[in-house]
Amino acid sequence: MTRTRASLALAAFLSLFAVACSGGGEDAPLTPEEAAALASAGLLTMEQLPGSGWEEVPATDDPEEDDSLTAGADEIPACEPLAAFFEEGDAEGEEDGYLAEAEVEFNSETDFIVRNVASAVAVTESEEEAEAQIEVIGEFFASDAARDCFEELFRAGFEEGGEVEGVELTSLEVGEPLVTPEGGNGFAIDAEILAVVITLDMHMEMVFWHEGPAMGNLMWMEMNSETLRDEADALVASAEEQLATAVEEN
Repeated sequence: MTRTRASLALAAFLSLFAVACSGGGEDAPLTPEEAAALASAGLLTMEQLPGSGWEEVPATDDPEEDDSLTAGADEIPACEPLAAFFEEGDAEGEEDGYLAEAEVEFNSETDFIVRNVASAVAVTESEEEAEAQIEVIGEFFASDAARDCFEELFRAGFEEGGEVEGVELTSLEVGEPLVTPEGGNGFAIDAEILAVVITLDMHMEMVFWHEGPAMGNLMWMEMNSETLRDEADALVASAEEQLATAVEEN
């Protein structure tokens, strides 16, 4: 079993939201090559993950798979404010403004225990731009619209047409917005999923923050496990430290 379609959809949707928020600066302090090196160096590594049995998930460049993750998001009433924002950005012809992006995903699973961690870095043209994006994301996370949108988007992954037959979402709770010690913003989701006759408890968290001109994004999910939950603060701290070191050295 891999990450649920719903968690993938939510991660992709929020990543698009972050891209739509960017404006682009006048000065580019880093060359594309320097930005690419920074983005890669800022990613979390397997050695920083708690527990054992981790494997890196091969990257995919399939555009159809990316599209499928966000299909239907603009049809969810609770997500209309974001859909309108995307449409406005497209109409104005705005570019995402990123100099470079990098991401890595790790998975660990045994029978009905699944753990997944995804780390991503996007390098903007200035620290001011990165800070502005994080502020916008933080404001959205704190809104009632965000809670409703997350819930509906997550539920959509378990409706007819989901990736696994016989799977039912029996409970879902979107937690209060998260704020990290370094000023990052995030959210948490708890869900109970009935797969045929087996109950799966799932917990997912996503955090965005910035260090200099670089934006970091950490998402982790686990089913029938509390390993990542118990080490959540340390995991986020490791991701933030990794990005801070990359910015300092690049």
